[in-house]
Formats: sequence, C-alpha cells, structure tokens
Amino acid sequence: MKYVMLFATTFMIISCGQQSGGTGGSAGGPGFQLKPNDLEPSSKLKAETDYSVVNDFLLDDSSFFANKPEPPESANSSNSNNLGQANQSSDPAANKISQCADDILKGIKVSSTEDMISFYGSIDICPCARELSKSFEGAGLKVTTELVECSSSINFAAKFRCTGGKFSRFNGKSLKDLLNEASTQGNSQVGLFPEGSCPKVGTREEQSNSQSDIRMVTKTTSKDKATRFEFETKSLLAVRQAGGEPCVQNHSKEYIKLSPCLKISRTIKVTEKIDGKDLEGAGMEDYSKIEFNRLIKRNDSTSLWYESGKIDFQKNSWKGIVTYRGAEKDPPYEMTNGSETKKGQLNLSSRAGEQSQEQTGYNPKNIVFNGLIGGYLERVISRK
Repeated sequence: MKYVMLFATTFMIISCGQQSGGTGGSAGGPGFQLKPNDLEPSSKLKAETDYSVVNDFLLDDSSFFANKPEPPESANSSNSNNLGQANQSSDPAANKISQCADDILKGIKVSSTEDMISFYGSIDICPCARELSKSFEGAGLKVTTELVECSSSINFAAKFRCTGGKFSRFNGKSLKDLLNEASTQGNSQVGLFPEGSCPKVGTREEQSNSQSDIRMVTKTTSKDKATRFEFETKSLLAVRQAGGEPCVQNHSKEYIKLSPCLKISRTIKVTEKIDGKDLEGAGMEDYSKIEFNRLIKRNDSTSLWYESGKIDFQKNSWKGIVTYRGAEKDPPYEMTNGSETKKGQLNLSSRAGEQSQEQTGYNPKNIVFNGLIGGYLERVISRK
C-alpha cells in the first residue's frame, strides 16, 4: 500500500545513504565494523537484463550525474519536505508511519566539532511495523494483516568533515535537526552537509555505512482465506576508498575533483515464502558497485555530466564503464556479462516522465533508509 512505501522510503534516509568508513578506517558505533569481505558479492546474483542495468541503474542512480536531474513537474513539494516530517494525509496509517520515523530521527543524537559531524546508532523497525498490522478497507474487501513475528537490527554510522566547517551548532542535537538543514546541492553522496556549513573552496570528506538484518512473518486474512508471508533479508550500504579511507572532494574556485571512491550496495533475500513455498529470487543477491575514478566538474556547472573521468561499475553479473568526455556530451558506456557486450550512450531524455523524484531517489533526503528495507514492507502488508 502507498503508506507502507512512504514508511520504507522515509525510513531509509538516515542510515547513511551511501558512504562508509570512520577516520582512517570503517566508521561505526561500538560493535559495528564492516570487514573487507562484507563488500564482496556472493556467487548467487540476481538475473539482470541489459535494459534494466541502463534504465534502472545507470540512469537511476544519482552517482552517475555531476548534478542531480530535475524531477518531473508532477513530482512536487510533498516529497521534498523535511525528512521525518509527516506528509499530511487523510490516511491515519500514513501519518502514524511518518510519526514513527520522525520519533526515531529525534532519538538519534549528533556529535560535532567545528569542522566535523558524526552520528551512529542501531534501529529496530518492528515497533513501526506493528503500526501497520491493522485492518483496512481495500477494493470493498476487508483485509486483516497480523504481524506474527518480527526481528530487526539496522546499524548505521556516518562522519563528515570539511576545512573551515561550521558544524559545532549541531552538537547534541537530533538527526532530524540535521536532516532538516541537509543540503540539496553539490556532490555530497549522502546530502547531509547543511547549507552554509562548508566553504566553497577547500576539502570535504564523507564516509558512512549501514547494515541491516530483518525478518518478518505476517498472516493476511481476506474473507475466508488466510495467507502466510515470510521473509528475511540482509542488506549493506557502503562508500569508501578501497583502503577504507574516507571519500574526498577537493573544491577549488574552478573545479571540483572527486577522489577514487567505492560505493557498494548488497541486498540478499535469505528467505521469501508464501504459505511455505519459496518465491522466485529467494536466496539471490542484488549487488551493485560503483567506482569513481578522477571525476571532475566545473564548480559553477549545472550540466548533468562530469567534465572528465570515468566510473567503473558492476550490477549483478554485468560489469562496465561510463566515460565522461565533456559536460555537454552524453557519456558512452560499455558493459558485458561475460557472454555478450553492450554499448551505448546515457541519455536521460529517453526516460523523461517515467518516474517521479521519489521513485528515482534524486532527493538526497531520500537516501539513507532506501536500501535497508526496500519494498519488503510494502509486500508484507499488501499480500492478499
């Protein structure tokens, strides 16, 4: 249902978006550290077509753009409100979900000095999931969803630093306070630099990671039929240099240069069953890896593409490269899955109007919880 997706996307915004680390190594709170082998894919990768790699990955992930594309006009202000701000809705369940996420954000405290800001924590989403275990009317049919089992652990950590920064005012405040001022501009992968906190010229470092384990069992009753849905998923998001160092941006008066940086996402469907029967894709992993190499853009550029550099990528079994040869030129890509090779150019106009800002995730405030829960909660509640 729509309010479940609101919960999932609102919720994914805290946990780090897309970075990883800690100064000189992996960021994390007590007991939360990522190991090098955590970032490697398993041998059971989700099947992927070349079309979906281009349209649902290369043209959908904001990492491939020097400047975030403008969302379609139909996607307006409701999704760009402050994170955790309840979108006013006539649906009480939607408001409960937003309030639940809001309360979690308020409970996470930020630590900061003048030039550095950080936060870490662990979240249990089961209390919020129980808010959705309710009767509702749908298509004239009364449906009752019971949350039979729920266990979850979502760990996250993030650290940001910039020369000449002005972060000290956030020390002791909540993550919600920070996100309410989150920058929507620049090349922050997570989008958590508050406006005016960093000078235009200088060095910026960003790193964060998240890891989640979620298991849920629900029973949905419709008329005389009861359906049991069970899933367990493990997810990881990380951005770091290959050696574990933070990702670095060097801002001069003319250019922004991005250091070599890895962005990795893993989601493994450990279990997914309906009435004890495995669904297609159970046990498979959805894996993506993006490696920034010498990316450069002009400081005042509003173009979609980078001036120069390349991005090596992997999306499940497909591996390839995007090469930038001028900010006004659509960059060429080449990729292979081992048995066939595909070439082309990235052109956003081919997807115009296909997706809203919320769906594409270009709003930097819709990053963090976006990979931890994904669409699972929607399926849990909407199973008939």
